[in-house]
Amino acid sequence: MKFLDNFFKKIPDSVLNAVGLIAGLIAIAQVVPLILNLIVSLIKGTLPKPVIGNIHIALFTMCGLTGWLIFKLVKYRKVQAETREMFSNNFYALLHSYRNALGEIEVADSKNENVAIYINHFAKDTLDSLSDIFCKLTRQKVSACIKIIVPDEDLKYENAKVRTFCRSSNSDERRPKYDNENTYEGIISKNTDFKSIVEPGKCLSCFYQKDLEAYDKQLRSLEGDAQKYENTNIDWKEYYLSTIVAPIRIANKRNPKVPEEQSYTIRGFLCVDSLSKHAFEDSQREYYQHIVKAYAALLYSILDIYKIRVEDIQKSSQQLDENLFEERTEQKGNRSSENTTGPREASAYLNNPKHATMQRKSPRVKESRIIKNANKITSGKNQ
Repeated sequence: MKFLDNFFKKIPDSVLNAVGLIAGLIAIAQVVPLILNLIVSLIKGTLPKPVIGNIHIALFTMCGLTGWLIFKLVKYRKVQAETREMFSNNFYALLHSYRNALGEIEVADSKNENVAIYINHFAKDTLDSLSDIFCKLTRQKVSACIKIIVPDEDLKYENAKVRTFCRSSNSDERRPKYDNENTYEGIISKNTDFKSIVEPGKCLSCFYQKDLEAYDKQLRSLEGDAQKYENTNIDWKEYYLSTIVAPIRIANKRNPKVPEEQSYTIRGFLCVDSLSKHAFEDSQREYYQHIVKAYAALLYSILDIYKIRVEDIQKSSQQLDENLFEERTEQKGNRSSENTTGPREASAYLNNPKHATMQRKSPRVKESRIIKNANKITSGKNQ
């Protein structure tokens, strides 16, 4: 029975419904003519004795068909109830976790503690919630991850790099290993999913493909190899063949922190994928896109906090380290060393135990160390 359950779970609902409909029509097509003939025979009074057996067969078939319809109705109502329960439980848990994460971040920030850990935990809970919804909706294994854009003010989005921030718990165990070995997975312009969202002239609100292999062939047929599906992970087919990608962004008209040079401020991408080509049917495109985009919208504020309180502070701390070194060398009168000493010497200087007291005087340096440890957790085993 377990084997049959697993087998039927892999069959899309659309296929099961089509088979059920065809079976019902065949049953009706067989029974209706027989009943009509019986009625005509009864009216004419020419009902032969052998026909009595046919009446029993017809009644048995009608009872079977009625039972099948009742079974389908009960199953449909059960599926509806399970879907309502799934969505209500997941959305309650998601918003509950979001509220708690905001509170924990504020408390940790006020105590000068590690905020990145709380952000990572919330992100992982969110991805688990999203993957759970899609696994139950599609009856396929679906995993999720967050890719964040590596900050670089001098680059446009299409030329920026991305890295994996975290993954859902049901992800293939090889994928976190790949993330650890490849801190930066390449620039956005080398990934069709991301490029389609940020590229001027396209700016898709969501990238949705149920069959990436067919999509790749379609692109190649248009302009040869000049157009193809690009992915910086050359082994992507081992991990997924269908995907939905939504940007984690906000319109600049709603973001007072940045000038309106570009239409959106993008923190990263929310990716949902599966090895099954039946996971994301075209008939469900609109509904599935709305689910992914809803989760992406919620993640924006958390990743915005991450950028401001972790990445920006880390960058400031690194700059402060260099400034401390320069100030110290100036006090010693070694002005010539300012022109010849680089970041490596600065790091060696600051790591020298003799200067530990100077580092302790700066809370920014302390925060930098905390953040670096948090980032190891964020990009390491917790993924």
